[in-house]
Amino acid sequence: MIDSKHRKEEILIKLLNLEKVSYQTLSQEYFVSKSSIAKDFEYIRELIKPYDLYLVFNQRGTYIEASETKIQNFIKNLIEEKPGYFEEKFIKKDQLNAIHNNLIYFLEEKELPIYLDTVRKISISFAVLFSRKNKGRYIEELNNSIDVVEMFNFQNIPLIYELIYYIGSKLDYSLSKEDVYYIALFLLGNRMSDFFTNIDVPDGLINQVKDLIQQISIGLSNKDMIDNKLLRDLSVHLMYMVLRRSINISMHSTLINDIKNKYPVLYQLTSLWLTNFCDYYKTKLTDAEIMYVVIHIQAAIERNKNKKRILVVCPSGYGFGSFISAKVKSSLPSDVFVEVASELNYKELLTEKIAYIVSTRELDQKKLPSVVISPLVQTEDMKKIFDLYLRFIYQEKDYISPKTTKQNLPHYIYHLDLQNKEDIIKALIQKVNNLDDCSKPLFIDSIFNREHMQSTYLGNGIALPHGDPKFINQTMVLIAVLEKPILWDGTNIVDTIILLLVKKGESYLLEEFMNELVEEVNNKALFLEKMKKRR
Repeated sequence: MIDSKHRKEEILIKLLNLEKVSYQTLSQEYFVSKSSIAKDFEYIRELIKPYDLYLVFNQRGTYIEASETKIQNFIKNLIEEKPGYFEEKFIKKDQLNAIHNNLIYFLEEKELPIYLDTVRKISISFAVLFSRKNKGRYIEELNNSIDVVEMFNFQNIPLIYELIYYIGSKLDYSLSKEDVYYIALFLLGNRMSDFFTNIDVPDGLINQVKDLIQQISIGLSNKDMIDNKLLRDLSVHLMYMVLRRSINISMHSTLINDIKNKYPVLYQLTSLWLTNFCDYYKTKLTDAEIMYVVIHIQAAIERNKNKKRILVVCPSGYGFGSFISAKVKSSLPSDVFVEVASELNYKELLTEKIAYIVSTRELDQKKLPSVVISPLVQTEDMKKIFDLYLRFIYQEKDYISPKTTKQNLPHYIYHLDLQNKEDIIKALIQKVNNLDDCSKPLFIDSIFNREHMQSTYLGNGIALPHGDPKFINQTMVLIAVLEKPILWDGTNIVDTIILLLVKKGESYLLEEFMNELVEEVNNKALFLEKMKKRR
């Protein structure tokens, strides 16, 4: 009889191999109760959910519902996180070694740099693809991905395709068009192509990012945040995001909740601003993708303030000091300046330019905030450093400036006695006169599609849902004040729902309203009172 951990892993493998399983058969196979199997399913459901994989329960049994690309992406993540166990279950070791050796040979022949971590990721990607083909699991038609390849003109990167066909021929596999595009997009989307060639961001995407940044600067009343670095960094990030999402690769981060809690309004506004961009490229947003865009925006804001520095203090100031400095730089935005000092002379550097201190031992100073970490800089230490950085930004932030001009934004407040999110949204939409009957259900669907991608919970009992701008004829805001709070997203309770109806190209009309919301997000009563007076 195996333990609970290994039982979950075995059930997960069955599901990833597209087996249909049942409580009864699993209970008998593993000699445990059906309630234990139910707990296993719940664990697996939460494990696969961030990767857009879902468990389906019906009379035919329990199985995973997802495209083959999503399943392969998840398997690759499992192998990278637990190389021994899952690697043995999903791929053949001799095949993985053959791919690895042929890939090394190809890179040497082309006189290209060899990064072993990258080589392993590419090898695993090929090995999973081949293993699944052996089991009759094929990459589905990638119509949107093919559009993306043609849009970005990546056919002009011949080495990518030469590598793919080289590995296929050496392993005696016939690769379909879908296989080739999938591997190419996997390489490009994970920036593995950087060791082949530098990819230029298409002009069309750069122009869209310029428009996006313009909307953001207007929405935040902060034109000073616009600079070439933000345009360059955001263009590159969004290009790779489009490539990743075209084959359903999702980024993941343990910092999502930290960012959402520190910048709830900026987070939701970023999601709103990205709507048109993502619609154009037929891609879906994820919380992690939004988070990284928020970080780019916040970094630009900080860049245009008085720059402050981080001081790393070690006993000698060298050796571990340089190591820690490199680690700190890798976990924070690229514009953060890090200095290193010894315990003997660090006080000489405590000027007004130092924001906070990272040290390996407690220091005899009370002047600046500090964090004590291990000299080896473990994962928990990186989180401490980032948390302190977030607190510093949060205390210093002043990116919302007072509005000087009034915008004519219609807004309406309704008191509703409804206990269901869907009923509340539908009730609000029914009050919109300039939205035709055909568009209303489509707009409602677009709202819930966005909610499915990420929660629009803002904080302090406020939700900020929004839908697709293409259905909207007039920009306005509808506010529902509920008689009784409701569960909004499975976790958060809300009693105030602010529904944004934003016509395409008119997000600037929200500026004054969002400024008020940012200022009073922790004082709903005052915010609602201000809104009532302006009606």
